[in-house]
Amino acid sequence: MPTVGVIGLGRMGSRMGEHLLEQGFDLLGYDVRAEAVDRLRDAGGEGATSVTAVAEAADVVVTSLPTPEIVEDVFCGDDGLFAADCRGRTVIDTSTSTPDTTRALADVGADEGIRVVDAPVSGGTSGARTGTLTLMVGAAEADLDAVAVDVLNALGEEVYYLGDVGAGHTTKLVNNVLTVGNRALAMEAMTLGAALGVDPAMLFEIVSNASGSSNQFEKRVPRVLNRNFEPTFTVDLSRKDVRLALQTADGIDYPMGLTSLIHEYYTEASAKGYGDEDACAVVKVFEENTDTLVESDTPVDETFEGY
Repeated sequence: MPTVGVIGLGRMGSRMGEHLLEQGFDLLGYDVRAEAVDRLRDAGGEGATSVTAVAEAADVVVTSLPTPEIVEDVFCGDDGLFAADCRGRTVIDTSTSTPDTTRALADVGADEGIRVVDAPVSGGTSGARTGTLTLMVGAAEADLDAVAVDVLNALGEEVYYLGDVGAGHTTKLVNNVLTVGNRALAMEAMTLGAALGVDPAMLFEIVSNASGSSNQFEKRVPRVLNRNFEPTFTVDLSRKDVRLALQTADGIDYPMGLTSLIHEYYTEASAKGYGDEDACAVVKVFEENTDTLVESDTPVDETFEGY
């Protein structure tokens, strides 16, 4: 089987790696945190000591990194992907980044004989672990080598080929704005209902079967009702995703007033000390404004079948 190199073994990268191992791929991984590499070895993969070591040994490379700045460093650093002897490789960047970053890296990669493709994902850690992610690929399927296509198909239940480099990250930014915005609105609305005396668990059940429901309403409100703020995706990461969308919009002089307001709420939540909690902890900003808790007297099922 081909060897897949995974650079970035955090919440998403580690789970994608474990799934690829189960699909029969040989896996070589690297992370700046030694303990993350050790976990990969425990799962049956092989650890590497540098980015270049991964790039030179793998048939295709997958990057899963938290910010555009780290993406640029991994690609362009002294020990980065572009410093490796890996002409002919395809690098699939699943990070949350910006279209401009991807296009710039793709241009440099083309000069080095390396194909850089953006393929950000939606579906969370559970989708990464089970191979049921949605992938937004900034390339045409016909332009990719067979190994890269096999890796994408192994990672995703839905794989969309958008043709142009950067289109994947553009689509992900749109999805992120809607996700984070829907979540914040759900928390604000639930707090209104609780402040006016409606039982929050009953309110959740009713709205879940009415026109006001959404993916984030059904996925995150049960966690709030249970006061479960253990992070699957944090307030600070949500804030970062919205900031990237605003910066990208600013580059084309497009004002996003509603999105700016959403960003302010997550910034306030972070400033109040909730940045490392689950993204649904933004509800605490609204609760503090009403002196109300959105909680259930009995546990609520948190098993949501969506993504």
